[in-house]
Amino acid sequence: MAFIDIVKFLLSQKVKFVNPRVFSQDHLEQHFSKQRSRSGGSGNPNKGRSIQNDMNIHNVKEWGFRRRGRGNTEEKLEKFQITKEPLPKRKCASRK
Repeated sequence: MAFIDIVKFLLSQKVKFVNPRVFSQDHLEQHFSKQRSRSGGSGNPNKGRSIQNDMNIHNVKEWGFRRRGRGNTEEKLEKFQITKEPLPKRKCASRK
């Protein structure tokens, strides 16, 4: 039903043609699939759980981890510059 409404709206805006192949829900389906897999066995997640899952999904994308076939995570090293330079030493806090 929504597709028909979108096409009617686009045609009313004097669009020359509408290519139905560009209307894909794959991204939404992938997102909610990740949400379901992060919720584990819970078939009825609440708002807080969904927000937490969104943050975790975002962090996984941001840090460049990708899933492997067996469920482990693997880091994409091309995003990070890795050097062998030692980190600066910090002074120990004295205990009193």
